[in-house]
Amino acid sequence: MSKIALIIRSDGHSGHREGHCSPDTKLADDVPFLGRAGKHKVSLTATQQAINKVGEDTILWTNNNCKGYKKIYIDLGEVMQGNKHIDNLQTTDIDEQKMIAVDVIKPFLRICETAYFMQSTSWHEGINGANSKAVASELKGVYKSKNIQRMNKLRLVIDGFMIQFSHHGISTSKYKHLEGNAAYNAAKNMLNESLIENERCPDLVLSAHCHKPSKGTAHVLSEGSYHSCTWAVTSPMCGPGAYSRQVANPHAYYIGMNVIQIVDGKLLNIEPIYTRLTDYVLEVM
Repeated sequence: MSKIALIIRSDGHSGHREGHCSPDTKLADDVPFLGRAGKHKVSLTATQQAINKVGEDTILWTNNNCKGYKKIYIDLGEVMQGNKHIDNLQTTDIDEQKMIAVDVIKPFLRICETAYFMQSTSWHEGINGANSKAVASELKGVYKSKNIQRMNKLRLVIDGFMIQFSHHGISTSKYKHLEGNAAYNAAKNMLNESLIENERCPDLVLSAHCHKPSKGTAHVLSEGSYHSCTWAVTSPMCGPGAYSRQVANPHAYYIGMNVIQIVDGKLLNIEPIYTRLTDYVLEVM
C-alpha cells in the first residue's frame, strides 16, 4: 500500500512581527559584550505564539495520524517578509529574516524526506527570488541527504493522482456566501482548458497568496466519463499587518496549514489545522 502525507505551508512571512517565528530562534548581537560574541532569543507577539502552536499542532497531528506514510513538505512561498513593506517588521536584516525562516521550517524537515519550495512575489522574495533561494540553500546545507528543491510551480504525480502547487492563483471573495465561488470557477476553467488542449488535468490544485482559505470542486462530463478537479486556497501562516489591512481589511483572520493524505493514488483527506484571529479590540461598556 502506497501512503503519502503532504504537509502544506504558505505565507510564513518570517521577519514580520506577525509572521511565523520559533521561540527557540537566537539572533547574533551586533556588539560583542566584553569581547565575546553573543546571541539573544527572539520575543514572540501573541499572534506569533498562535502561529507557532499551529505549526506544532500540524507536526503532532501528522505524527499521530500518518504513521507509515512517506512525508513531503511543500512550501507555497513567501517564506520571508523582505523589506518592500517596512510596516510591522520584526527585523530589517535580511540575513536575520532568513535565520528565522530556516528555524521554523527545520521541525517539518526533521520528519519529511523531501521538500519543495515555490517561487512567490518579488516584494517578499527579493530580486529573482533571492530570499527563498537563500532559505532553500541553507536547508540543503543542513539536510544534505534530503531532496530539497525550489521551483516556480510544481506538478506532482503520486500513483497517478496529479496535484499542482503554486503560490499565485485565484483570490477568495471577501463575502462569506461567495467564498468558494472563485475556487469552483478556477477548477472548472482548469478542466475546460485541459479538455480543449487534450492534456491531463490536475486532480487537485493548491495555491496561496490571498490570505483567506477556500475550496471548490468542479466536474465535467466528456467522452462518456466525468472529469473532476478540486482547487484549494490555503490559509497563511502569518497575521495581518498594515499592508494586509489595506488590501483585505479583515475583521477576522484564519491562520493555518493543511495535511493531505493520499493512499494508493486516491485522495483520502485534506486536514485543515488552523486557528482564527480577530483583528479588532472589543470593549464592552
